[in-house]
Amino acid sequence: MEWEAVIGLEVHVSLSTQSKLFSGTASIFGADPNTEANIFDLAMPGTLPVLNEEALRMAVKFGLSIDAEIGKRSVFDRKNYFYPDLPKGYQVTQLDFPTVGKGSLTINLEDGSE
Repeated sequence: MEWEAVIGLEVHVSLSTQSKLFSGTASIFGADPNTEANIFDLAMPGTLPVLNEEALRMAVKFGLSIDAEIGKRSVFDRKNYFYPDLPKGYQVTQLDFPTVGKGSLTINLEDGSE
């Protein structure tokens, strides 16, 4: 039996958008602490996120460039954590219905193989 190596990647990037991913608050690198926050960022009760359309376009563009599956619908989930630097107590993630799904990237090696 011959095995094929399949490697999955979880990629974290900092997008060059005018506002944060889930709120309309400006994303200004180097701004003074706690000056760029709104009620969603502060996890006030009853607040709901609003997805940044510019970030969504960038994600779809990336997905198309790696021939990935682009979801017809995206669902965000809360992953609960108890970390001192995470005042909300959760992280927003995509588990079952991601915006960008399975894709591939071919890497050409020095010996000519892929």
